[in-house]
Amino acid sequence: MLLPVWGNKAEAGKEGVFLDSNVYYTLEKVQLSAGSDKSSFRFTVELVNDSDYVVDMNQYGVAVRDDSGNRYGVELTEKISSRVPAHSAKQVKYSAKLPASISLDQLKVEIYAWDMKVSGYIRSIGMLSVAAAAEASQTANPSAIVALGEVDSSYATDALVNFELQRAYHAYAKDNWNVYAEMTVENLGTGSFKLPSALQVGLKNEEGLTFSGSVVHGGDVMLLPHQKASVVLEFPVGDLSLNGALSIDFSKKATTTSANSGSNASTGTTGTTASGSAASSSGTATVLESMSINGFIAAYNQGELQADSSNRSGLTATVESVNVSPRADGLYAESVYTLKNDSSRAVSVPALTAFYQSNGSTLTVAAEDSASHPDYLAPGESTSYYYSGILPTGIDSSAVQLVVMEAKSASVSVPVFVANLPADAGNTGAPVEAGSSVYATSIGKLEIHLNASYRLKSGTGDDILMSEVQVVNPQTQSVKLPALYGGYYDGKNTVDATVKYVQTSAYINAGQKATLYVFATVPYDMEMSSGKLILGEGTESGGTVTKKKEWLRVNYMLQDEAISTVTLNNTWMVSDPSRVSTGAVVEVKTYESLTKGDSSETAVVRINQKNLMTRSGNVIPYSGYIQASNGEVYELTSSSVTTGKLNKDGQAMITLYATLPFGVLDKNATVVFGPQITDEAFSPPHKYQYAVSSNQPGPLNGENWVINESIFPFNIKIGAINRTYTSSGYAFKFRYMQEKLSDTLHVSTNRFLYFKVLDSDGTVVKTVEIPLEGTGAFESSDDTTVLQSLTVPVSDIKDSDAFMESNTIEVYEKFENGIRYIGELTYGS
Repeated sequence: MLLPVWGNKAEAGKEGVFLDSNVYYTLEKVQLSAGSDKSSFRFTVELVNDSDYVVDMNQYGVAVRDDSGNRYGVELTEKISSRVPAHSAKQVKYSAKLPASISLDQLKVEIYAWDMKVSGYIRSIGMLSVAAAAEASQTANPSAIVALGEVDSSYATDALVNFELQRAYHAYAKDNWNVYAEMTVENLGTGSFKLPSALQVGLKNEEGLTFSGSVVHGGDVMLLPHQKASVVLEFPVGDLSLNGALSIDFSKKATTTSANSGSNASTGTTGTTASGSAASSSGTATVLESMSINGFIAAYNQGELQADSSNRSGLTATVESVNVSPRADGLYAESVYTLKNDSSRAVSVPALTAFYQSNGSTLTVAAEDSASHPDYLAPGESTSYYYSGILPTGIDSSAVQLVVMEAKSASVSVPVFVANLPADAGNTGAPVEAGSSVYATSIGKLEIHLNASYRLKSGTGDDILMSEVQVVNPQTQSVKLPALYGGYYDGKNTVDATVKYVQTSAYINAGQKATLYVFATVPYDMEMSSGKLILGEGTESGGTVTKKKEWLRVNYMLQDEAISTVTLNNTWMVSDPSRVSTGAVVEVKTYESLTKGDSSETAVVRINQKNLMTRSGNVIPYSGYIQASNGEVYELTSSSVTTGKLNKDGQAMITLYATLPFGVLDKNATVVFGPQITDEAFSPPHKYQYAVSSNQPGPLNGENWVINESIFPFNIKIGAINRTYTSSGYAFKFRYMQEKLSDTLHVSTNRFLYFKVLDSDGTVVKTVEIPLEGTGAFESSDDTTVLQSLTVPVSDIKDSDAFMESNTIEVYEKFENGIRYIGELTYGS
């Protein structure tokens, strides 16, 4: 009789046939495969023994009945012990041959006992519904059990092989569209064997057309008893539509062959032997088993995981990002494919290649991988592949797929992953998650932000496009930045760009950040005000970076406000690793030329920087330009020492200057400058509206000083002068005090006090240069008895009368070839 399973005796939703209150049968996995003239029914029953005694299954039997009352005998498909110990369970696998037209809902599995007291010696105990068991196990992968003895009579009767589909792909290879079926084959018998050469496979569509197939991998593997192996079937299908019902037929190779392909099964079935040699029956081929693969042809989307359902390699695969973006030469396709070892043992990394295919066409584009990979992955480890290629302009990206191929041998490669590309060809990058700023790269995931983009001028007629990009390492280990390249694309023009990072090391520690500077030279009349910023990695040789893998494309827009405005003594911060410091414009001066007849003038901007590193740091060079009100651009030159080290909190002065035609330095002239990246680029930029800084440090408070001048970082005072005659000539003596307001380095380079001794006609009798520091500098003293001296030898005096009538010495600050007037000293004759 048919009894319900009591609550704690079996899984909910199943029915059972009870031998007593503690011993019962359930029906587990069922499978019906239709052949040409008969169907093969495979099923598993489980005996649950919850009693205190051993149950011998030999006392009971199993049969199959249809709804018309017909009874079909079954065969064991494996050899096991018949005894089931107390409080345990055991599964037994059976097979039966049934009419070809029968369906699962017509079948029941009968449990009976051997009973010598009844007619026929069989006493029926109960029936198990096949349809109910089929519904419970419908999520299982398609499978088919083939009796190899029906293919080749030399095989043992228990030579049974279970073909279980793992996944199937549609890919263009070998100049044809193919369906590839990856199978796990399990030897259910007791002996070892290979697949027979007489076994042929075919892919049949709902119209009855069968396309020959071959075992392209694994067909010659020795199958050990109760062991599994992997095989890959390949079916060339041409332009066959994959819509509708599809099944894989397993048949016995016919004795005569023809060259038909895609023939109707009713007039002749095309097939290929398991070893891969083409063959097709000239008559009706006998289909032994059939496996439906409806809905099993895979094409993954971003983020979907491909698990190893066979649980053999332990690898799982994920396409982390799939993107396309427009370029001048076509659509740039990029995909990040990651393998992870989810097993508890080390796993070898397969040899993979990839290409992009377009459904409905024969177009394929090689996908280059920019990353290197280990030979093995430890448990929990992963490796990512960065595939990119250029697709033709105008292609529908929604029809494009990434196909990842694994080399099974030197001559055989099969697809192991197919991923769809997005339909939107306007993607701005390759973020791992939509809306995020985390991107997958060959060195792992990086958080990348575009901070600012702006345009810098130059005196060469070209401009500089500059972008500041911040990179954060969100990983738990440090990463090393590879050689990088960049570019700008405005929808019409693509301009290659240089990428620099100014930190002394290419490594970014976990959780730390670095700033990349992406800059390109463009003609001054090329607009390029907005578009896409490109960032990628390559290989460097001789200072040139060869492109390998594009990381991202993000929208940029040039912004004038990205260039900050500063005023005198307004401090700014440089926060780049290895350049952490402050800066401030401390002095702006204009100098006239010393060269007779030269009407040019020199504009000078002095910057004081302070090292805020936790240890000694490098002196940071600065560069920039002056843009006059007429639009002309004049590059700034640095005369200061721009190399060397600064101790913590140490200071150094950078002097930038440019020589311009006289008169262009009006109030509308602008100085633009910043820490130097290369000879032609600087960042972050600042602008200063040109205005000469004050020379007066403050009032003299009634003291007897004639000149009171600020020459950064000094305050200089010069007192009244007296002229006396000595054996060496005429001596001019005066008090001198020089106060250094900050301990700043490199302040005296090419800077002097410059004295002009004049006669009464205004003729220069002698000039004297006195350095501000070091050898030859004046001694500073507030002692009224300590005097400094300038001497004019008699031999330098050409007109003694005019000299004796004079009473003036002019005082200047000299810088390079220019002088700046400070004041004059007068004396009595």
